[in-house]
Amino acid sequence: MCEMITEPERKIPVLMKADVVVVGGGPAGIAASVGSARTGAKTILVEQYGCLGGLISISSMEPPSWWREERTTMPGGVVEDLDQKMIAMGAVQKSFFKPATSIAYNTEMFKYVADEYIQENGVTPILHCMGVMPLMDGNKIVGVVTESKSGRKAVLAKR
Repeated sequence: MCEMITEPERKIPVLMKADVVVVGGGPAGIAASVGSARTGAKTILVEQYGCLGGLISISSMEPPSWWREERTTMPGGVVEDLDQKMIAMGAVQKSFFKPATSIAYNTEMFKYVADEYIQENGVTPILHCMGVMPLMDGNKIVGVVTESKSGRKAVLAKR
C-alpha cells in the first residue's frame, strides 16, 4: 500500500488567455495551432521542450513522406508548407534507406523553420512548459494548468 499526502489548495496565477490552447508542439500540435490561428482565433501552443517539432526535431525521425510515392499527391496544408520551406532552405537530404522516396530533415533547421512558421501564422508559443492538468467547467475544458521553472500557472482558453 502506498502512503499518500493531500496537497493543500492554492491559487494559481493566470499566465495568458486565448481562444484556443494546444498542448504539445509536435507535428500534430503545430498543425492544430496553425489551423486554429488561421481562422482568426488567438492561439497559444504549450510545449515541454525548448523547441517545436516533436520526434522530427528531437530524435531525427523522418517527416511524413507518403505523398512522394508513385501515384500519390500531397493535398497541401501545414505539412506541405513546412516541407516546402525545408526544401527551399536546402535543409533536406534523401533517405539512406533503399528503396525509399522519403527525405530527412536537418533537425536543427527544422526547429528554426517550425518556430518561424507558427509565429508567421500568429500562434504564441510557450516553450519549456508542460501542460499538466486540464481546467474544467463541468464537461467543458476552459484551459490548462502548466508547470515550468516559473512554477505552476494557468492558461485559459475557450477551446
